[in-house]
Amino acid sequence: MECNEYTVVKVEGDKEYIVGTIYADTFPGELPTDGANVIGLNANKVFAVGMSIFTPNGMKVLFPGGWQDV
Repeated sequence: MECNEYTVVKVEGDKEYIVGTIYADTFPGELPTDGANVIGLNANKVFAVGMSIFTPNGMKVLFPGGWQDV
């Protein structure tokens, strides 16, 4: 998984809440909530509503209730 571009929408202490796009070959077994295992990010980048993951087989977007297929 890789994220090359994102926007910081809020800062709380050492956490930056971001919206951007992750590109991956497949969806991970457990969808991430932060950038800990994403190339180009780190654990202090927390995903905000609107974050998206694109794969060749589909797309998911983070909604208030969690990741959803779109």
